[in-house]
Amino acid sequence: MNKVFLVKMIVSLGIILSVTNCSENTNTELTSKTKEEKKLKKLLNVQGMTCESCENAIEAKLLQLPGVTRVQASHEDKTVIVDFDENKISTAVIEKTIIETGYRIITPLQSAHENEALKEAPKSAMKCGEGKCGDAK
Repeated sequence: MNKVFLVKMIVSLGIILSVTNCSENTNTELTSKTKEEKKLKKLLNVQGMTCESCENAIEAKLLQLPGVTRVQASHEDKTVIVDFDENKISTAVIEKTIIETGYRIITPLQSAHENEALKEAPKSAMKCGEGKCGDAK
């Protein structure tokens, strides 16, 4: 009887260990998966862009950042649209990079006030990027 009991215990232990081993593999697979991409699109109002060279400078800098997948800058609209993965980069880093490139992020309220001021400013007062893009006159 001891042999039958011992065999049943060994078989039971083998089953328990194999089930435990399978569940550990499943948990490992779940935890080892990388975070899914969290793609965002951000519209930023940027002051200081006056030509295509300004746009290119911002686009080139932002595309070097990890997580940034697409950038569309427009000096005419004074906007930069950035597609990025929020798990890899934050909006704050994107804004800081634009500022370090020599331009200024403005809020929609600031933009409205500056648009009114630009309507009153003479065209001759505008210089291309104030020397930032290489096309300054």
